[in-house]
Amino acid sequence: MNREGLAQLFYREVEKITANPELQKLEKVNGFYRLLNLLFVELTRKERLHFTTPVSYTHLTLPTKRIV
Repeated sequence: MNREGLAQLFYREVEKITANPELQKLEKVNGFYRLLNLLFVELTRKERLHFTTPVSYTHLTLPTKRIV
């Protein structure tokens, strides 16, 4: 899909999500999450980047048991 097509898809889907009074806040957040994920996949398709699992850096930021 080209960038213009992605832009049209983005605005159409944002309109659907925001204009639907039946959706709860969490459902709207989930809708935006799915939309952004779809856009990321489409925009990085050429680079063939595959990020399917969230990365946690918690183990890098927690204090360690060091003897000073």
